[in-house]
Amino acid sequence: MKVIGLTGGIGSGKSTLLNWFQMKGIPCFESDAVGRELLNSSLRDSIILRFGEDIYFDGILDRKKMAKRVFGDKKALADLNKIVHPAVNEAFNNFIEKNQKKKHKQKKRNKQTTKKGSNCFLFLLFVCLFLFFCLWFSHWLFPSSLSLLVLISKKLEKQRPTKKEKNETNR
Repeated sequence: MKVIGLTGGIGSGKSTLLNWFQMKGIPCFESDAVGRELLNSSLRDSIILRFGEDIYFDGILDRKKMAKRVFGDKKALADLNKIVHPAVNEAFNNFIEKNQKKKHKQKKRNKQTTKKGSNCFLFLLFVCLFLFFCLWFSHWLFPSSLSLLVLISKKLEKQRPTKKEKNETNR
């Protein structure tokens, strides 16, 4: 099994590369999206217990409020990481297991002779740069065979609109 870790700065082209991997049929795990989903579902009670009920608005985590609480407070950030990281890791392991089973079933169905090396499973782990460094410095890393860091110049980064800006423009 090979896992490629993909990370990079805002507007660097990570999503473009992610889309390319998806078009090639490579299963991609988007850790940021999974983390947000977990924070608004199965982790909600743990987050409320630690940070209070007012951290949610209409059942959705107020990310700006959370950022204000945890950045600048090492204990609060460590507590948040202790809640979120194991859950995302478990989701990643479930993702790998599910996709490996799916690939095995496809191979059995096809019953065709495969080229040497095609027994390898390839997965892409999409991690935002901030999360990558949080995990790195806390010595808690996803198992990856290769890490891809997408970089662009500061000048180009400022010229490229982010997904958020594109979505706001399209509203």
